[in-house]
Amino acid sequence: MLSLLTKHKFHAAHFLPEPYEGKCSRMHGHTYQLDIQWKAIKDLDALGMIVDFHELKELVEAYLQDYDHSVLNSTMNPNPTVEILVLQITSELTNILENEDMCMTLQKVTLWETEDCAAVWEREKSDD
Repeated sequence: MLSLLTKHKFHAAHFLPEPYEGKCSRMHGHTYQLDIQWKAIKDLDALGMIVDFHELKELVEAYLQDYDHSVLNSTMNPNPTVEILVLQITSELTNILENEDMCMTLQKVTLWETEDCAAVWEREKSDD
């Protein structure tokens, strides 16, 4: 089956609350990169596409708008670790896709907190 990949960025601040005691307990910011691998659930259309990339980008950018330049402790989760965030983003995007009746599902979602640290959610084979 064919899949597509889109990349998205948003800027946000956060801190890790007690009992965490490292430097990330202080307010700080990141430029997050969200990489999404989309799995096609239909064949190519007459134009040779599954979906227009613009549709996928618009859907995700609209979703991320509330989190861009926000304090994630207030807008997403009181303990916004990158692991919790990738699970929350995946869950919410899955709900949006179901409501929009899209021809794609999420296959893999990677949320980069820094250029070399990320959390990854990947659909299990039994989830197909």
